[in-house]
Amino acid sequence: MPIGYLITVAVVALGMLLALRPVHRPAPLRTASWVLGSIVNESPFVAFYWVLAATLLALAEGDLETSVGWVGLGIACVTLLGTPVLVRRSLAARPVVEQALDEGLGPEWRGAIDPTLASRFRGSLPWVRILLAPVPVLHRGVKQVRNLSYGDAGRRNRLDVYHHPARPAGAPILIHLHGGGFRVGRKSLYSRALLAELARHGWVCISASYRLRPRAVFPDYLVDAKKVIAWARRHGEEYGADPSVVFIAGSSAGAHLAVTAALTPNDGGFQPGFEEADTTVSGAICLFGYYGPVDRGRQPLPSSPLVWRNDPAAFSSFPDFFLAHELAHQWWGQAIGWRNYHEQWLSEGFAQYFAALYAQKQKGDDVFASVLRQLRKWGMDNSDQGPVYLGYRLGHVRDQSRIFRALVYNKGAAVLHMLRRLVGDEPFFRGLRHFYSASRFHKAGTAELRAAMEAETGMSLERFFERWIYGSTLPKLKVGYRTEGNEVILQVEQIGEIFDVPLTIELQYADRKPVEVLMAVTDRTVEKRVPLGGVLRGIDVSKDDGTMAEIVKN
Repeated sequence: MPIGYLITVAVVALGMLLALRPVHRPAPLRTASWVLGSIVNESPFVAFYWVLAATLLALAEGDLETSVGWVGLGIACVTLLGTPVLVRRSLAARPVVEQALDEGLGPEWRGAIDPTLASRFRGSLPWVRILLAPVPVLHRGVKQVRNLSYGDAGRRNRLDVYHHPARPAGAPILIHLHGGGFRVGRKSLYSRALLAELARHGWVCISASYRLRPRAVFPDYLVDAKKVIAWARRHGEEYGADPSVVFIAGSSAGAHLAVTAALTPNDGGFQPGFEEADTTVSGAICLFGYYGPVDRGRQPLPSSPLVWRNDPAAFSSFPDFFLAHELAHQWWGQAIGWRNYHEQWLSEGFAQYFAALYAQKQKGDDVFASVLRQLRKWGMDNSDQGPVYLGYRLGHVRDQSRIFRALVYNKGAAVLHMLRRLVGDEPFFRGLRHFYSASRFHKAGTAELRAAMEAETGMSLERFFERWIYGSTLPKLKVGYRTEGNEVILQVEQIGEIFDVPLTIELQYADRKPVEVLMAVTDRTVEKRVPLGGVLRGIDVSKDDGTMAEIVKN
């Protein structure tokens, strides 16, 4: 009886059926459907050849002469007919991807890339290899180094490296994280052909395993992903890579980790024991990603409203703030890196301020003022926790990452806004362009920013940065006024340490709209004469949304 033949073709037929018509519920059947269906869907020609070989063997042994054999043959024929359907579906993906590239990059994008690479997009598929060698194997132009340890979690903290045997210098790095719902999966199981192909063309590719449920919970998976990034930066040169160019990719749950790691660069809360490691990436590539809750809601993601509500980085007046902040990192944090953890505000503070500027452009001055108030409040409320210059160590003792974001992100952004108001818009943005052009593709520090700003403004800014970046105190300002004839004399006295700080004072008239006056307070006592425009009722400084100072009225 050809029972073995019948079982063989029946199993493959079931996989083919589930690939064509997957089961979505209940959950156990959905999982089984995905496992069996994905095997056939990913390797349809392997399934085809397997059924064909089993049928030829059964024919040679005379098993097809029985009724059971004929049933198996019928199932085999139907299964073989399903193969072209799967292939046709796969071929439909190419024009969709090309259309997306045309829409995202413009129709002329092929002319802007390497001609050899561009020609591959127009060429036909390698059908000989697809049909005769459907199982991906390592090309002779690729070397694999297996089971390198990147952490202390045993086999769950191991990675494989794929690289060109010649190890050409300056190769970019691609890290790939497997899928599996945070429960199953291992390195080199997903996207093996992709990693080998990129390595053959000069990339250094890394496939890593990470801790899984139920032994691990969030953020253990994310901590492991960041350890892989740190490992790549530390050891990349050994394989001919440029450790400053790191991309992270992932499949399914791995895509979840890839994007979360990319959006939390150098966050000390997710880097226990390696807080000083640079975990920034040049980009994230997400393949059929899952972006839902982790651990079934027991531990919400950093992007969850449950976590970000009442957080320094959450701006209810402009929900797109987070995205704008991350996009700004392509200039501040990527094009210009920060020399060490002390200088992290040059990445996060700058990205925070440019996100605020984007909010102003998109939503107007009222939203911008709301953002400034939040920057100012968080910066002032937490300033006594330490200087901006402490970087990720802020809040470390109390395990309060919000202190870190309040000062490095928000106070850093508020400092930039105060500097802008102190020196003027045009000199400020000239200074930023100077700083960017001088430090682009390098790691910079506060000293370089100060030098660029001093060169463009002609002002000494030593005390400004000393107080606001290296210090943790806040200025205390006593504000008063008096009138003399047709002028009002505004007076600001600094109590305690002397800061360089801008202050907006609103003149309130009885017979006309209020008028704002900006004062540069750079000495113990500063006065400014302003012509009166009507009957003055008084002054107000409570509406200054951008100055971090304690105000005392006379």
